[in-house]
Amino acid sequence: MLSLRNKKKLIIFLIFSFIFFIFFYLNISSIYSKKFKSFFSIFQKSSESFEINDLDKKDSYTLDLETKILQLKKLLTIKDNLKTQKITFSNVIFRHPSILNNLFVISSGKKEGIKKDQLVFSDKGLVGKVLKSYDDYSDIITTSNLNFIIIVEIGDKRFKGIMKGNGVNSLINYVDENSEILVGDKVFINQESTIRLLSQPIGEVTKINQESGFLKLEMKVYSFQSKFNFVGVLIE
Repeated sequence: MLSLRNKKKLIIFLIFSFIFFIFFYLNISSIYSKKFKSFFSIFQKSSESFEINDLDKKDSYTLDLETKILQLKKLLTIKDNLKTQKITFSNVIFRHPSILNNLFVISSGKKEGIKKDQLVFSDKGLVGKVLKSYDDYSDIITTSNLNFIIIVEIGDKRFKGIMKGNGVNSLINYVDENSEILVGDKVFINQESTIRLLSQPIGEVTKINQESGFLKLEMKVYSFQSKFNFVGVLIE
């Protein structure tokens, strides 16, 4: 049986072990160096080449391949609706394991014209924007990331608000308290922006709170209702 002194030592050891684990877990992306990410991106491009114009020529009938092809077809449909804008398609090569990090990596970078703050979307809608681009890959922050922010419009009357990540999900702040908004109203990217992503909603209001003369809205983002393997990046 442990003595009181040994129990204290064990408790202290467990506390330090827990703190170390959390630090390691939240910063695990630092293990993946630029060289590693670059190598993995090039490897992915060479080993998983999906020709956009030959999506109907399926070599395999596995469920995974079927899902990827469907996602790409939906992305192509979105591209057809955005004829005035240039889009680069890419696949997701790494997702940060911590749900608090809200970051993933794609296999396209500066060589494909990708730059900081460009919007990124899946077949379901907006997923985030470019945090930083390198020659062969880019880091993407999701709509839940603390650094994510964008102007949005809510409902048929398009009331303005600022969509921002809080580390777990997305909120809409600074909505005029007199705005006639209901739970279930659709959320759109600001149409006055020089970058017009889609006329389709990116999510919907799930809860309405009042705070300091403004409405603070909780929302559900459609793109994270299912896993995505491919994304599009709005270059222009």
